[in-house]
Formats: sequence, structure tokens, C-alpha cells
Amino acid sequence: MTSNIIKIKVKDLQIQTVHNYTYEKELNNNATPPKTNIFKKILRLIPLLFGIRVNEYDWDKLKKSIEDNGYDPEKYGHIETRKKPNKNGKIEIYNGNHRAFLLQKMFGDDYELQVRVNRNVLKLLTDNIISLLKNRKHKPKIVNKVSLNEKIIRMAYYSQFAALFIYVFGFHFLESIVLALLIYLIYVHLKPATDLKVIPHNKNRFINLIIKNLYYNNQFILTITLTVLYTLHLILTDFLWFSVVMIYCLVIQGILKNTSRV
Repeated sequence: MTSNIIKIKVKDLQIQTVHNYTYEKELNNNATPPKTNIFKKILRLIPLLFGIRVNEYDWDKLKKSIEDNGYDPEKYGHIETRKKPNKNGKIEIYNGNHRAFLLQKMFGDDYELQVRVNRNVLKLLTDNIISLLKNRKHKPKIVNKVSLNEKIIRMAYYSQFAALFIYVFGFHFLESIVLALLIYLIYVHLKPATDLKVIPHNKNRFINLIIKNLYYNNQFILTITLTVLYTLHLILTDFLWFSVVMIYCLVIQGILKNTSRV
């Protein structure tokens, strides 16, 4: 598990530009939203189909943690990255984008840190599962007791994910497994586009833009298409229970909106 730990400068990591916007936005600064294509906008809307609201990231909490403890992979885990750099010469991050962004913001481009490299997402998941199983007997020390009200809020928050999981894998197990298998095949066997020069140039600028976007985002588009078709299948074949789950999630979100954030 330690053989894939390497030391790298934070400037050599591919940090998501959207974090600069959300960070500056939380500080109430005039931040300009990053440019994004239509496909990524659609992806952000998909959780809304199930009534799931994504909370804003708590930058203050992370910043205080880094100020107090520094970058502590022993306590919080290593930042997880790809093994090989992308076409821009940067190492893409699987997990830990927020920490990488803030470390660069606080300590500069030349700050060095240890990251754990992974061949692919499946290797990352496998390593994390093995790590959890090895440490399952080590229970974290409870510093402060959690109030009953907070426990109820947390139970309500996680119950919506439990409801979705039970509905998806309990009532539609076969379709869900097929979807997961197809998405796995897309990302494992379909090579991502790396060079737009292989696409013949079309004189029509609009058509040329569409063709290159479709080619460059082929994995993403196929994933979105399959997910949308899967969702439509659930609506058309099991409208009643789909509606029940959606209404439940929306009710929970409404309750959480008027209480403290989990």
C-alpha cells in the first residue's frame, strides 16, 4: 500500500478550476464562474431528478484543519491521483481536489506533498476497501457527544441515500447492474479522446464545434445518455415508486433546509 506513495509539487497536480470560484464565492468576493460545456451542466442537474441538493463546500473548516494540522495523510488519508500525467503534463486527482487547491492557495506552487497514485478508479476503490477492512477494529475516539437533534438530522440526511439505494438495487437490481457494467466498460475499454487533429475539419464552424465536442467528450456523453435512459426507464415502468422516492427525498431536503447543515 505504501509502494505507490510519491512526493510531488502541488503545481504539478491538475486542480479543478471550479474550486477557485466556490472558494472566492464563500469569501463574498466577486468571483467569475468557470466556463463549462453543456454536457457538464446536464450532469449537475441529474441529482435534482432524485431531489438531492448538493451543499456548498465548507472551506473555512478545511482551512482551519490545515492551519492546525497541516497536510496530514496519516489522519485524513492521502490525496489520490492518477499514475500518469495527462496531455497538459499534469497529474489528475481522483480524490482530494479541495485539499490540493487550498494547499496551493496557502503555501504556493512549490509546496511538496505526498500523494498516492492509482492505475485507475477501480484500483483506488479496491485499495480503500482493503484499508477500511484492515482498520475496522480501530474505532475513532469520540471527543464530543453528538446531540439527539443532530443525530436525527444526520439520520434524515443519510436516509435519502438509503432510500435510493434500496429502490435502485432492491426493486431494479438487474437494470442497475447492467447500467453499472456498461459505464464500467465505457471507462475501461473506450479510450478517451486526446487529439482533436484526427477529426476532419468541417467548413461549418458550428458543425465543426459539435463534432469535436462529441468526440472529445465521448465517455462523458455515453455515460450521461445511459443514465438518462435508465432514469426514463424507471419513470415509465415504475412511476408510482419512483415518485414516492422522489417525494421522500424532496421532503427530507425541505426539512434539512430549515435546520442546521449536516
